[in-house]
This record gives sequence, C-alpha cells and structure tokens, in this order.
Amino acid sequence: MLSIFFNLKTMTDKKDYFVVVYITKNCNLNCKYCLQSYKESANMSFTTAKEIVQREMLKARSLNRKMELRLMGGEPFMNFGLIKELCEWIWSEYSSEHINVSIRTNGTLMSEDKKQWLSEHHSLLSCGPSIDGIKEVNKINRGINKDIKDFFMKYWPQYGAHGTLFPDSVEYLYDSFVYFNEVLHFPFDIKIGLGTKWNVNVATILEEQLKKLAHYLIEHPELEIPSVFIKDISQFGKEAINDPNFNCLGNQGGAVYDVDGKQYSCETLMPLVHGLKKSMEINSQEHLMREYAVDPECKECPALAICPTCPSMNIKYRGDSKKSATLTTTCKAFKVQLKMSAYLTLLKYEECIKNGVEIPLSVINNLNAASEILSNNLL
Repeated sequence: MLSIFFNLKTMTDKKDYFVVVYITKNCNLNCKYCLQSYKESANMSFTTAKEIVQREMLKARSLNRKMELRLMGGEPFMNFGLIKELCEWIWSEYSSEHINVSIRTNGTLMSEDKKQWLSEHHSLLSCGPSIDGIKEVNKINRGINKDIKDFFMKYWPQYGAHGTLFPDSVEYLYDSFVYFNEVLHFPFDIKIGLGTKWNVNVATILEEQLKKLAHYLIEHPELEIPSVFIKDISQFGKEAINDPNFNCLGNQGGAVYDVDGKQYSCETLMPLVHGLKKSMEINSQEHLMREYAVDPECKECPALAICPTCPSMNIKYRGDSKKSATLTTTCKAFKVQLKMSAYLTLLKYEECIKNGVEIPLSVINNLNAASEILSNNLL
C-alpha cells in the first residue's frame, strides 16, 4: 500500500486503494465470536510480502490513488519479524507521504522490544488495539484481563480501538462507550460480530443499551456514531433488487492476500474462514452472486433490502449461498439495530428543530424510513 504519485493533490482527492495482507494464520487468543475457524501455524515470508507490495503498487499508480496497506492475521504480532522487515523495506523504497501502513492487534503480545520499534516509527504507520470494551467485556469475550490501551493511546491517539459486540457481554455496551469517551478520551468503534447468535433476551438487552447510547450521542454531537448503528436506513420497506452483474468473486477495488500469496476478493472467502477444501471449492466458481435470501421469512421482511446479506456467510452457516445466515444468527440484533437507528434519527431531527439549526442531509434522507420502522413491529 505504498505509492509514489506525481500529483499529491489529485492523489489525496481520490479514494485510497486498499490492500489487505494476512501475514499469519496464527493467533494466541480464542475469541468467542471469531470467524476464523481454521487458524494454523503459518506465516507469510518477506519475499511473498515484498512481491505483493510491488505488484499492487503498480495497480495503485495506474489508478493514481494512494495505497492503504493493512497487515492482518490471526494476530499480526505473531509474525512481528515480518512487520519490521517489510515496513523498513517499504519506507526505504517509497515516500512516507504517500504510504499508510496500518495494523490492528489484540495487543497481548506487546514486549519492550516491540514497543521500542513501534515508538521509533510511530509517525510512519498506524497501530491500534482490537478490544471490545471495559475489562469485564474482554474477560467474557476474549478471556483476557490484560490492560493494553495505554501504549496505543500515547502514540496513535486518533486511531482508536475497534471492538466486536457479542451477546454474552452486550450489557456492558453503554458503559464501555462512555468509559472510552469520558475516561480514556480514546475513539471507540464497535459492531456486531458476523455469525454471532442473538435470541430475544439478548436482543432486548441490546435495545436497552442502544437507547441509552442514542441519548448519549445526542448529548455529545461531536462524537462519531459507532458502527453498531446503521447509518443508512432509507431503503427500509423497498423492494430488494438483486444485481446480476455483481460478483463476490470479482475484485471490488482492492486486494486481499493470504499468507501463501494467493489473492482473494474478500476476507470472508479465505481458507481461514472456510477451511482450505471449502474455500477452494467456493473460489473455483466463475460467479458468486450477492443476492437476497430465498427463505420465506426473509421474503416477507420489510428490511430485506438493507439486510446485511453475504453469500460467503450463508455458505458457512447455512451450507447454501442463497439461504440467509443472518436469519439464524444476527437477525434479531439487526432488527434492533434498525429500530434504534431510526430512534436516533428522530432524536437528531427533534434536536435540530429545538435548537433551530440546519437539519443534516443524512437525517433528512432517513426520516421517512425512521418513521416507518418505528411504526412497524419488526421483532
């Protein structure tokens, strides 16, 4: 994800070209919600990583776009030697003004030598913790109590923490968000884990937590809306239209690489998620359509057009790309997300009217859908 551009302005005016490189299939944790069911002790070599960067650099240049290189795992620090070697080579070959290397780590493998190297090069890369909230949450979700935030907060205060919302710890969502904002002053984003199973009881807790969080966000308009809220609900109640030309096996404007250098069109299609045999079977097809589920319950749902359908997840959890994985996993949570996103939209609208300020276009575009959602008994 490195690039030399002839015109910095035209480069920065364009969307970045993303290259995701899995440098290891290994991880030292066993998070309850992890999609990667097929981890193993396999690392990418420097030669493979270097060839990927050189090849993708040519594509980025041809598009006149900046590259965003994300080093992933497993747990990327399981192959920290490659991180050092690759980054130092990148920085010697390409201008740092045109490069952003980013790493998201669970932070539990941090040692003094790693801290030393990262601190020395902190201005040349972005690195942030993958944590799910306050300590109680991480104990439930990840089995860890170790506090890993301070180092990242010091060197990358704006990169923030990213987390996954899991049913067993959903009761701590509001407290976690407030803690990161008011105590740590460190950005925190969180979204529902794909494939996690939500029943009515935990969905009810999620609704309570999101309602509190919605009011908190109104009180703190400077904060970024976390990903657990759905930002565009405008297609609610509209017909779900399949695009026959969209191919999930086609490159959608970036690149994803496994440790052996094999390229995939999406991270969810990799052997880490499906296992080698199933992944090869899926990727050997010419076309994998992103289409809406054939399940009768789904066809009658007014939220179908905005359902987070994914053929890869359908295969993993239902054995069929056309049968909805969402229906048997996150459906109840998704409907709560819709309801509370609509609620937040109306709160924003009312706040603008009360204060006599201009209503944001994002609120206007979602207003009709928000009213429909809140008058519809989704659950």
